[in-house]
Amino acid sequence: MTITPLRDAQGEITHFVAIKQDITDHKTMEVHFMQAQRMEALGALAGGIAHDLNNILTPILMVTGLVKEKLSDEGDRKLLAMTESSARRGAEIIKQLLTYSRGQKGERTAVQPRHLMAEMAAMMRETFPREINLQLQLPAGLWPVIADPTQLHQVLMNLCVNARDAMPTGGQLTVGAANVTLVEGEADCSQNIRCREQGSP
Repeated sequence: MTITPLRDAQGEITHFVAIKQDITDHKTMEVHFMQAQRMEALGALAGGIAHDLNNILTPILMVTGLVKEKLSDEGDRKLLAMTESSARRGAEIIKQLLTYSRGQKGERTAVQPRHLMAEMAAMMRETFPREINLQLQLPAGLWPVIADPTQLHQVLMNLCVNARDAMPTGGQLTVGAANVTLVEGEADCSQNIRCREQGSP
């Protein structure tokens, strides 16, 4: 708001002229600009961290590949293979950080959830407490999905870790998947979703 006084010939104020201007859009643009600056700074930070972590993981991957050939005990080979797999997952996460810092989109490809979840189950059986009973429910004809495999792995692993933390004294963790076709117009998560399951009990 801008208020300007109007004076008469004697210099006395007789009126005021008020001009009001809506600056909501301007303020909103300022907020968006500040957010963009913070995201740019975060991207630069993520890029720097990703490079450092990549330098840490590279020798781990090299050494595990060399040592694995020298181990004769099958149990030791499995543990080392799990370490190598985790290091590769870490390298993929670092790749995502670099992709994010450069403002690029992640790569999506056809992923078979059955293989991904079986690999996760093997890792969880080695690392989760023995008091947690892990069960897999994966139909043989599970459809592939179009997704970033690293992001999908992160989401599923985070869900399983949350479930583990919710069972400090042990329990049963069931990891399952099913082929589902959503009915058109009923895929809104805020509503009750009715669907038809295909190829599963």
